[in-house]
Amino acid sequence: MKKLNISIFSMLIILFLSGINFSQTTHDVTVQNFSFSPGELTITLGDAVRWTNVLGTHNVKADDNSFTSGPAAPAPWEFTHTFTIVGQHPYYCEPHGGPGGQDMAGVVIVQNPVSVDDENLVADKFEL
Repeated sequence: MKKLNISIFSMLIILFLSGINFSQTTHDVTVQNFSFSPGELTITLGDAVRWTNVLGTHNVKADDNSFTSGPAAPAPWEFTHTFTIVGQHPYYCEPHGGPGGQDMAGVVIVQNPVSVDDENLVADKFEL
């Protein structure tokens, strides 16, 4: 019985931790009129950003070449990238901007998670 309780407790811990590690939010950025909206976005590590081009011929390219939507293409298109490194990730549209925040550019700021939501708890009581 003791081994069964330990096994159940271990599984609950693994399920709880995996829920934290694999939760992901997708944030939206609109591409149109020679701008990204919002131009600056703060997200949590593991979140994704979805750029949606609704007007014009554009692309998305990271200053450090770590991600790109490919060559500039006419609307409509979507591009999604998941961020796995904390820090600032500047990007731009190749035909209308450049590295370092020139003209049509934006930045994604990725932060470590700062809290755990109590609603994600699996067990409300444990006894040995």
